[in-house]
Amino acid sequence: MLQAALRGKALIDRILIFSRGGGRVFSVFELEPVVEEVLALLSATLRPGIVLERSLDAPAARIKGDPTQAFEAILNLCTNALQAMPEGGVISVRTRRTRNSSDRVLSHSQLAPGDYVALSVSDQGRGIAPDVMDHLFEPFFTTRSAQSGTGLGLAVVHGVVTELGGAIDVEAGSTRGACFTLYLPESTERLSGELPGRDGLVPGKGQRVAVVDDDPELVGLNLEMLSRLGYAPEGFIDATAVLDAIQAGTAYGAVLTDEAMPRMTGIQLAEALRRRGSRTPVLLVSGHGGALLAERAAAAGVDRVLTKPLQRSDLARALNEVLA
Repeated sequence: MLQAALRGKALIDRILIFSRGGGRVFSVFELEPVVEEVLALLSATLRPGIVLERSLDAPAARIKGDPTQAFEAILNLCTNALQAMPEGGVISVRTRRTRNSSDRVLSHSQLAPGDYVALSVSDQGRGIAPDVMDHLFEPFFTTRSAQSGTGLGLAVVHGVVTELGGAIDVEAGSTRGACFTLYLPESTERLSGELPGRDGLVPGKGQRVAVVDDDPELVGLNLEMLSRLGYAPEGFIDATAVLDAIQAGTAYGAVLTDEAMPRMTGIQLAEALRRRGSRTPVLLVSGHGGALLAERAAAAGVDRVLTKPLQRSDLARALNEVLA
């Protein structure tokens, strides 16, 4: 559920970036966990007669790009394979490392020398006719009816692979089966978000942290997360109670607060703290985000804005920065 929420969050971020005309932020990530996520999604929705095989032989292989894009490309390839087998069959998904020592001409790309992670998706469908091969990755080109195909799936795959600096090879007969192989440059950079220390996270040193949320279950979840990170958290379901505690002399290293609360929002809490002269760092958590929220939060004296679902790595990094 967390992975699905994070994928939705990343997709919304991409839509917002696209609508604003901004650039994409790439990261370094392992490919096989993304493949596993796609396969888990497909396994839950396979129709009778479809068998899903996997052979993932590139453990810890990293690529640099947008993991949400990679997810979409792999999902589109698998969906294309499913649609190619209306009577059923076997879909095989494989990963492997490969080194290309010289320029190679593939079916739809040229592969430059270098180290790659090869991802292959093959089916036992009806094959691909020669006159169709030249148009496979054209937007809106489809051999299916309007009810079962838009012609965008493979075009998206081509766009993603191009943006990742990779190449595509397609092997297919005119009567039986097809195999699509994506060659994605392997990265030797450190995974994005890695920090020194245990589990890649900087541990706390027992600092006291106030956690504010009107949902008691989320308070409990954040208390557990902070405790495991090495902090001494204290939970509140009412923002005014935090103000009273600080007014009474209780010292906190930081305040972690939700934004949308009924009696007092997180931004209003930050404003109240600053009016009372408190310099306690405030970390605001919101499921909405955006430039307007960031501006309002900064004007209110919020030190960091974190987006839901709250991840351990993001929380650890933010606390380490404001408490440094």
